[in-house]
Amino acid sequence: MIPVYYTVSDKTKTLYPFYEEVCKIKGLHAEFYHDIYNKDLCFLELLSDKTSKSSAIDFIKDNYGFERVVAFGDNLNDLSLFSSADYCLAVENAHEQLKANADAVIKSNAEDGVALWLTEHYQDFI
Repeated sequence: MIPVYYTVSDKTKTLYPFYEEVCKIKGLHAEFYHDIYNKDLCFLELLSDKTSKSSAIDFIKDNYGFERVVAFGDNLNDLSLFSSADYCLAVENAHEQLKANADAVIKSNAEDGVALWLTEHYQDFI
């Protein structure tokens, strides 16, 4: 199987029935979650059950020799990313569960939290 990542956003009533059906497909992993920025939207992500944000971090570490990986996240689809990263940052307006799993919470995306953090701290991780 060729690793493919597909994401779509729409209203819950449109996407959820599709999500229920694709969950039955062997070899496919589906994630369904609400947009934290627009409560009327949901996301459906489809990918191989052999890939994840976590496996991407592991691949980068194994193949490029990085000792530490810093991850930024805002929603539940970033939980697997946080499980493999060495330092995890959630933006202030992130999902509460993600913030609970973060090493630190930074300013929101509307306040350029990621850019500010990188500007202030990137030397610490070089």
